[in-house]
Amino acid sequence: MLESGVWKSYDPRYLFQRYWEKKQKQLALGLLPVAENYRQQLIREGVSGERIVTVPCSVDVATFKYDQAKRKQIREQLGFAATAPVGVYVGKFGDIYYDAEAFDLFKAAADHFGPDFRLIILTPNIQSEVRAKLAKVKFTETQVFVTKAPHADVPGYLSAADFAFAPIKPAPCRLFCSPIKVGEYWAAGLPVLLTEGVGDDSAIIRQEGGGAVFNLDQPASVPAAIKQIAALLQSPDYRQHTVKLAERHRSLDLAKQAYAKFFAPQAA
Repeated sequence: MLESGVWKSYDPRYLFQRYWEKKQKQLALGLLPVAENYRQQLIREGVSGERIVTVPCSVDVATFKYDQAKRKQIREQLGFAATAPVGVYVGKFGDIYYDAEAFDLFKAAADHFGPDFRLIILTPNIQSEVRAKLAKVKFTETQVFVTKAPHADVPGYLSAADFAFAPIKPAPCRLFCSPIKVGEYWAAGLPVLLTEGVGDDSAIIRQEGGGAVFNLDQPASVPAAIKQIAALLQSPDYRQHTVKLAERHRSLDLAKQAYAKFFAPQAA
């Protein structure tokens, strides 16, 4: 939060967090970082690897399972053609997420996929402001759907989409995060257009697929990443492949295994 400019170094929340973070490293029976990157950082800081188990932000894969009937229903409700390429973004704009840059990213995708491209945005941000920013980058009202959706409705909207956006601001600490939205996207079978340097996920995408990585400091990486997404969508089994990433890297079983390691001996 400090590196993102959300908190100041004198903010009581930051000072409180830093104090107790230090105490946890010293005294906790076990530490459960959400990224392997941070597990390695803790080991470099002198914390015993035996006290650390990586538990990424977990997702109930079954809840987000692709639903063909929901896809058809929601596309019809939104007036989106069955064959239209559809991108989705679930989350905020600003703070730790890109704001104006995110809308430029949406526009770059629209330019690549052409006039049939459609966009779904599920956000708590003020809808009129979001629509104004979309209009600024030349989206028409028929090309986009913007709403604040209950979490229970999110899986249906993900089924209606073909790929997803995760425009997260880069920062050194971002290597240590585990965005829940990426896990949910993968569980729905959606390749993710993700910022470089985000948790373990950017490296997973580079090594195992499930999306494409961009870096706004390297402008050519944006069209290259979108082109990579478009290529993935041509594979008839891209959703099945992507779901396997969620099962491998975001399963609830990872948390169960970690809890068993630390708590089962205490209960014995």
